[in-house]
Amino acid sequence: MDIYSFGMILWELENVQVPFEIESPESVFKLLTKNKVRPIINKSTNRSLALLIRRCWQDNSEKRPSMLKVIDSLKLAEFN
Repeated sequence: MDIYSFGMILWELENVQVPFEIESPESVFKLLTKNKVRPIINKSTNRSLALLIRRCWQDNSEKRPSMLKVIDSLKLAEFN
């Protein structure tokens, strides 16, 4: 869950807002777990960052990167 949460933090930093902030905690839980909804990644988001966020949000936790891989991705990414 930590990598998924880190992906959410990356999204929040990029968008300067809280995802699903108008929803109740119960609604957010349902959206994320049952409906597999994720916040929208803006087209203006750096491609490397968008890819990393999506990898962190994988439904299958086994497919999410380790924190070491996340750090490597951030080091190698070209941010404009």
